[in-house]
Amino acid sequence: MGNFDVIVVGAGTAGSYASYLLAKAGLNVALIEMKGKDRVFKTTGDAIGIHHIERMTIKPPSDVFMIKYEGAELFSPDLSIKYVVLGKGFGLDMAKWARWLIGEAERAGAHIFDNHKVQGPIIESGMVSGVRVLKPDGSTEEFRAKVVIDASGVGAVVRSRLPREWWVSEHYCLRTSRMPIGRLSRLIMILRSPNS
Repeated sequence: MGNFDVIVVGAGTAGSYASYLLAKAGLNVALIEMKGKDRVFKTTGDAIGIHHIERMTIKPPSDVFMIKYEGAELFSPDLSIKYVVLGKGFGLDMAKWARWLIGEAERAGAHIFDNHKVQGPIIESGMVSGVRVLKPDGSTEEFRAKVVIDASGVGAVVRSRLPREWWVSEHYCLRTSRMPIGRLSRLIMILRSPNS
């Protein structure tokens, strides 16, 4: 495909925002996403603290915010213990949020390769120099860059395929890691702001 300054794998919030910032700074950025850019949707993490929004160099459109919150109540599995965590933020419409953020990255100059699935890293001379990609037509292609960012989330499609002796190649156990998240998702209640 050619050479880039930076390859970002994954067009979620982290990947899209990193692509936006890097492209805005004048770097040649490839943002690679396995889904279509209109189908990127993260099923968890649909709440964001207001401090994160305030730190962004671009301001999201108001239609991505579904609710305001001022904290959360967390309960133990038997509901006998309750913790109140204070903090202002928003519940997001993740589909709109993702489309907006990917669009901002593209307008800043990032090259969007949606429906492209990263197969793994290209390792040369002890360094990651790119990624092998399965294209929508079924062919494979090598994308090369000076820097590769794995923003693919829990799947860690680049990091999980690095040599075992590299400290960053530690594997994440999906079976055990999802259990607490599933329990918490049933137990967290968003406290809505009186003005929402």
